[in-house]
Amino acid sequence: MEEAFQATQPALLDVFPAELLVRVLSHLSYDDLLLVVPLVCRAWQHLVNTDPLLKIKTFKKASDIYVDIGLEPEDSDESLDEDEDENEEDKEVSDETKPEPVVLHPLLGIISYMVGEDIQSLRLYHNHWNCRLDELVSYPAANDLATIPAVHSIWMYLSDLPAPLDEDFPVKVSNPSGVTVLDIFLAFEETAQQMVETADDGMMTVQDALRQFLFYSGFSDVKRRGRHLTTRIVMSS
Repeated sequence: MEEAFQATQPALLDVFPAELLVRVLSHLSYDDLLLVVPLVCRAWQHLVNTDPLLKIKTFKKASDIYVDIGLEPEDSDESLDEDEDENEEDKEVSDETKPEPVVLHPLLGIISYMVGEDIQSLRLYHNHWNCRLDELVSYPAANDLATIPAVHSIWMYLSDLPAPLDEDFPVKVSNPSGVTVLDIFLAFEETAQQMVETADDGMMTVQDALRQFLFYSGFSDVKRRGRHLTTRIVMSS
């Protein structure tokens, strides 16, 4: 009797418009949209995979504007001088140069990578999933957009490093469709083999110049202006 009753119940999406369900789901966190919602039922999984707003919030679809996805936007270390006597014209100029909000893909915070290693060596460090290490290239999320909004170019600076590589060194990546997570580390791999002039040891690869500071530890001082982003790469030994 109970089974017959359940069989006659209409599916949630038949009585609850998909547009309203999307608005509800859009308030969930990135982790919930990626790991929880698709497990509820195939219909919800289909929504996450096909709805434009939910695809933006899971870094699958490029957005032209900043979208709040429940993650804190990146803070910039840039400080703007704001004198009390600053006139209105100066304030307008300051507003034009102020970095715009941006959020980085969560994967960029759990990737383990040593500069110079083959891209196949990239690992995801799941500190909340029994410290399991998985290959990034095997994850569909490797091709996710790296930022919201999507950017077409990123200049990442190796900085605060000891001699012989004691000056800011840029790692540049571009993608007119939007820079992806994998694009960033492909750029790392290519840059590691570039030759640079060092003060004491002459020409050598970036990988050799980094010496013991070879481990990627994330980004700092992230600034976005339009479709371009600059950031500093945190390296550790």
